[in-house]
Amino acid sequence: MGPFYCPNDRKVCIDLSLYRELRDRFKAPRDFAQAYLIAHEGGHHVQNLLGIMGKVRARQQRASEREANALSVGLELQADCLAGIWASFANRERKILEPGDIEEGLNAVAQIGDNTLQKCSRG
Repeated sequence: MGPFYCPNDRKVCIDLSLYRELRDRFKAPRDFAQAYLIAHEGGHHVQNLLGIMGKVRARQQRASEREANALSVGLELQADCLAGIWASFANRERKILEPGDIEEGLNAVAQIGDNTLQKCSRG
């Protein structure tokens, strides 16, 4: 199971075997990919605190399936943006990034997101 944010209890949950899967299956062995995934889920927490997540969920209830999916994609992209803001700030303050880190982090998030969506679509 991939990482996820639970808005009801305001917790980020991560199956630690995900880090092994990042290294072996998704070819993202470095620490930044792990940190970026956590930052992405933290982005969902920010969305929840700001009320964005609740507004989107309410709109999804009234939307067609296609519109609801587009709203979900928007939430994910915004969480990626917030994770990117964290990465930029962390790098400026602590010089944490190495060459290839950004690409690796985005690739990991994209593959895990796609993998999770495929599992969900199969039930």
